[in-house]
Amino acid sequence: MTHDTSRSDEVIEEKPALFYGVFQKAYPYKALLVYEASGQVSKPVAVVEIDRSLREVDLSQVKFLDGGGADG
Repeated sequence: MTHDTSRSDEVIEEKPALFYGVFQKAYPYKALLVYEASGQVSKPVAVVEIDRSLREVDLSQVKFLDGGGADG
């Protein structure tokens, strides 16, 4: 698996990474106006290990190279 280290749609560099899985990231949303409701915003993220460090990355930045999955 590789991780795209660019921050846009243009791929600048891919680094080998160990894939740990897909997790749910959540953070509170505080209402700014009286009639708005507070709540929680959630989104899926991938956790990968690059250079002995765990990193949280967007799912679109993960590319599997093992040939498995739906296309392999």
